[in-house]
Amino acid sequence: MEEPVFKKMYQSFLKNTTNIFSKRKGQKQNQIKTKDIEEITTKTGNYKTFETFSEMLYNALDETNKSVFIDLLTYQDLETLKTRKSLKTLSGSNSAGAL
Repeated sequence: MEEPVFKKMYQSFLKNTTNIFSKRKGQKQNQIKTKDIEEITTKTGNYKTFETFSEMLYNALDETNKSVFIDLLTYQDLETLKTRKSLKTLSGSNSAGAL
């Protein structure tokens, strides 16, 4: 029986570089490296080592751990979250100075 796609992806993650977005046959594939994943997790404010991130990804895809899941966001979703965060920050700073 052939291995599930997510297991192959996980194994590729553990090799330090993974090809997770394939273009048409014959074209170069995009690669995400260990440092890229760690930099992205740092920017989210929830740093994870590459190994931890890949284990969490595997668990989410395998559905073995219900507390870890994948939530895909659109560009509009990200913009909405950014706007909400800005509004929350503004309202927090305004009320802090109010008497």
